[in-house]
Order: sequence, then C-alpha cells, then structure tokens
Amino acid sequence: MQKLAFEDDQGQYVDFIVKAQFNIGYSKYIAILPVDEIQSPTYILKIEMDDNGNEVFVGIDDEELKEVSKAYEKVRNQNMQ
Repeated sequence: MQKLAFEDDQGQYVDFIVKAQFNIGYSKYIAILPVDEIQSPTYILKIEMDDNGNEVFVGIDDEELKEVSKAYEKVRNQNMQ
C-alpha cells in the first residue's frame, strides 16, 4: 500500500494512504485517505506537472469533483470485484 505525506498548516506531516490513481481523458487523479482517520472522506486531487517535470497535487473545483467522483466510484467498484 502506497503512502504519501503532506504538510498541514501547522507544519506537521500527515500520512495518507493512496486508494487509487486513475485517468479521465488526459488528466490524472489520485484518491487519498488520512492514515489516522480511516472514517474520514476520501480526498481526490488532480496530478499535474510543475515546470521541472515533478508531480504536484492540485485541488479541484466542485464541478470537476462531481465528474471525477463518478469515475472514482467506477474504479473502486472494479477493484472490489
């Protein structure tokens, strides 16, 4: 199981479990869940490339989130079968 760490507003690192990575067209997304809060909602972020070719995680707006959430549910259901 892959994990990622993000720095919060107080400078503390929070570990997340990567639940899925998937594409919609040419866009890449990642679904993550805080390790210490398994009951919390899943976060979905867009994966983009910065000027140096490194992956960066970007928040998405509500309209895009609706579309991406549907795609994530399909991925999740396929993985459960």
